[in-house]
Amino acid sequence: EAEEEEDVEGEEDEMAEDEEFDEMAEDQEEEDEEEADAKSFMEEADASHDGKISLQELLQHVDQDWASQAEGLKGEDLAVVQKEAADDKTRMAQIFSKADLDKDSLVDAKELPAMLRAMEAADDEEGDEKDDSAEEDGDEEEEEEGDETHDGAEENDEEKNEEDEGTEDGATTEQVKHKEGNNSTL
Repeated sequence: EAEEEEDVEGEEDEMAEDEEFDEMAEDQEEEDEEEADAKSFMEEADASHDGKISLQELLQHVDQDWASQAEGLKGEDLAVVQKEAADDKTRMAQIFSKADLDKDSLVDAKELPAMLRAMEAADDEEGDEKDDSAEEDGDEEEEEEGDETHDGAEENDEEKNEEDEGTEDGATTEQVKHKEGNNSTL
């Protein structure tokens, strides 16, 4: 029995080591992916090729992204995209300011991963807000439809009351018709 317990403990230790190794491998993959994303973003946004991104370069990058989305749009659709672009630039300026830890007005390779994480978090948050807003719009439409149904029921009740008011002594319309039918035979 003691040997079996040692075997079980040994297997548990191996499993724990495997899980720890898997977690370390996943962490390394995430770091490698984050590093590749940062390198790619730096290449795209760093117009001066100095290995640092200025606020102006970041905002130019944002403008380029939004310009491609606005291509071919007119009227209200274009206005919506322009508003979103302006909001995005404001948000990016705030993120840039927080990411610039050494306050040299540049985001370097060391500061960039944190800035990209903040940008991703802001995008996720914005997506959640849009989802919430869409759900609220759907709820409002359902409430309006419910009100219409309810209003219709009230109208039917009013019509019925008007019919009943025209009857004698609170009798139903059918009772009055039956009574009139009986009177006509007299």
